[in-house]
Amino acid sequence: MTPIGPLSQYRYGSTSDHHLPTDYTLPLPDQIPSEKWRKFLGHLLELPTRGQIAALIVVAVVQALNETFNPGWEIDYQPIHAPDSPARQLGDITVKVSGQPIRVYEVTQRLIDSHRVRETFDTKVRETKLREYVFLGTPTQDSSARSEALVCSQEGADISIEELEAWCFAHLSSLGIHGRKRFAELLKSLLESELSDQVKHHINEVIRRQFGD
Repeated sequence: MTPIGPLSQYRYGSTSDHHLPTDYTLPLPDQIPSEKWRKFLGHLLELPTRGQIAALIVVAVVQALNETFNPGWEIDYQPIHAPDSPARQLGDITVKVSGQPIRVYEVTQRLIDSHRVRETFDTKVRETKLREYVFLGTPTQDSSARSEALVCSQEGADISIEELEAWCFAHLSSLGIHGRKRFAELLKSLLESELSDQVKHHINEVIRRQFGD
């Protein structure tokens, strides 16, 4: 697959897993009904990968949207636990147009509270004049975070807090059959290239249970 961004050379997970083949591939079907996507992604997100799979799912969704609707985005991403500042990244996934960031996605398992929203606005959004910042996290969040996001919106930035699975399913629905097929291709490529073979072994078990041998 053509690299999505300059950070796509990073690999998630351990690189010292030698008990499985290094070219371990995933037999993911390219035609998956919508409801099976719901179950499959839910099972993937349950795997204990410290947010690695979640970030790659978001990358695949954003790139599938880009290829399906052709808004001309450039998409950069980095490892979920890599520090943002040294890499000069605003978050986990940055969407650009003509080299300028227009939207940032932060995929997180940590609680999103009002302090985190304000800190993000002050250190990342205000300095770069970014217009849109999206937190993608768990269903349970601090209600004060949404109140602080509204305050930030009055200062010129749209900060939204979304539940990851609901966000993914909403966009997969909008992609249509052909867009979801491309999403499957992108996700398969990302999972194979960015994760350790040990993690891919567990994903293969999920695929086997979900879709059969």
